[in-house]
Amino acid sequence: MQSDTLKSLSQITGKYATSLEECNELIQDTLKSSAPQTSDLAITLKKSRGKQLRPLLVFTILGQQTSANKLAAVCESIHCASLVHDDIIDDCRLRRNLPTMNSIHDNSIALLLGDLMFTSIFTLSSCLPSWVTSESAQTIKTLIEGELLQQTYKCDIAVTKDQYLDVLQKKTGALLSFCTKAASRLADKNPDDVQLAGEYANTFGLIFQIADDWADFVKAGTEDNKDRGADIGNGFVTLPWILMLEHAPKELHEQLLELITSKQRCGMNHPLVKEIYALIQLDEKMQVEINSLEHQARQALESMSSAMPIDELEIYLNTALKTFKR
Repeated sequence: MQSDTLKSLSQITGKYATSLEECNELIQDTLKSSAPQTSDLAITLKKSRGKQLRPLLVFTILGQQTSANKLAAVCESIHCASLVHDDIIDDCRLRRNLPTMNSIHDNSIALLLGDLMFTSIFTLSSCLPSWVTSESAQTIKTLIEGELLQQTYKCDIAVTKDQYLDVLQKKTGALLSFCTKAASRLADKNPDDVQLAGEYANTFGLIFQIADDWADFVKAGTEDNKDRGADIGNGFVTLPWILMLEHAPKELHEQLLELITSKQRCGMNHPLVKEIYALIQLDEKMQVEINSLEHQARQALESMSSAMPIDELEIYLNTALKTFKR
């Protein structure tokens, strides 16, 4: 099913480089303001763009046209605004090696800058069908619900895998799903393909986020551009910890509970975690979870009609799987 011409996300990025630049310029235009603090946000966004999966998904399905640029800018603005707010909540001082808005300014200014980005969505979507604005609002509501649930489960050693996945679906999967469904609707794809595109994006989005949580766990204590081990230090009981709590030997369970509730920033760099990891073969249990999600994603992909760009869409799933294995 792999494309003969495009085999990696970097190649997709190259294919849509011009459209991506136009999308980013649209976002920059919406941030123009007499308030001087907005220039810090604009500069940071320009220097640190990340993978830009969301606009790329829009271009993959909708192609390179004016409506695609507008929708791509809507999707990326929602994502970037949510990151500004996430950094405040998590007291994150660096993102992609650059200072966050809450480290450059105080939390109140950072909050307003995130709000400014959210309001820009109305401007960007004004030239698109009205349902784009209403669906954008629903997606933002879902993102907020996900954050509220994550805060609800904070430091909760009884959190279940299903509750964890529900948070990921709301915080990560919902926006990716919106990107693909909205692009498919604008491209006049049939209703089944619209639904399948949303299911597919939601599922590979879960894999991306689990991969990120796994990296936080296994790379704890290492020096890179992320604060590894921060998840459990912030009270977020992610999938590796949930599986350890479920399968840890009885004689080590109490020690594991004490470690988790201590909110120590750690992961595989802690001797107790290393011991339990080996005893329960945690890497194999994590792979089982990833395999299950991969199966769901491929089912959705294979059920799409030939009118969908299936080969290019598959690259996103393969990228997520490679991210987990790194």
